[in-house]
Amino acid sequence: MKAGAVLVVVSSASAKSKWLAFELNKATDRMVKGDCRVIPAIKEQISLPPEVAGLLYADFTKNFALGLKSIVTALTHDARQRSMDQSFWRRSKVMIEEIFGGTGFVLGGGEYKSIDYEIVRVEEETWAAYEIVDAYGDKMRPLTERWWDEFSETVESYSENLFLVLSKRPIEFAVQRSPGEDKRVGFRLLGSGYAVIADLSNLSSHEEERKFLGLAKAKLMELASELSKREAAIRSLRSSLKRKLKRSGRFGC
Repeated sequence: MKAGAVLVVVSSASAKSKWLAFELNKATDRMVKGDCRVIPAIKEQISLPPEVAGLLYADFTKNFALGLKSIVTALTHDARQRSMDQSFWRRSKVMIEEIFGGTGFVLGGGEYKSIDYEIVRVEEETWAAYEIVDAYGDKMRPLTERWWDEFSETVESYSENLFLVLSKRPIEFAVQRSPGEDKRVGFRLLGSGYAVIADLSNLSSHEEERKFLGLAKAKLMELASELSKREAAIRSLRSSLKRKLKRSGRFGC
């Protein structure tokens, strides 16, 4: 038996079946191990078999539609939970592909020390390095200032000036937010650029994860525009200084 859910139709006839008792024993053993769910479907008002007594059940004795709705609700919840229990890292990779559209990989460094990291497209010619922080065996241990210091030191040799951090662990280090922005998405200065941090811990659905990743993308685009304006202002200032120096006859001295 490999089913993820077992529906047990309980009636006066089935309650007497030895085959049903055999199947129930196998199913409840798997249920105890967390391998499946047993859902009794009560067809008649009789005493429940001891194997399913105490379980949440679907009552078909009064209204078939309500009984069926109970089963659908239970199965939908289980499917969502199994999906949420999949690797956060794999799930995040899929969401990044869907929301950002373009990803890449950077290989660099020298003969002894290599540098490799993944990047995501923010705008047409703008990319951000990204980091996915899964919980693994940390039991949702928060990311602290020490984690941030180590992260900052690691990425200081990257060529990008925009960074994205998606974390399954709660964010404990300080981040900046604009007025009215959601507390799960913030940013922080990093070298000559910015890191956008999305706290995706303790969320109950994929929809919520996608929502906050979307907000993180919007913040990256906003900061990319700010960096572009800053670079344009610097180029303009340099050009202006060159013209002044040229007029004064000291250009190139």
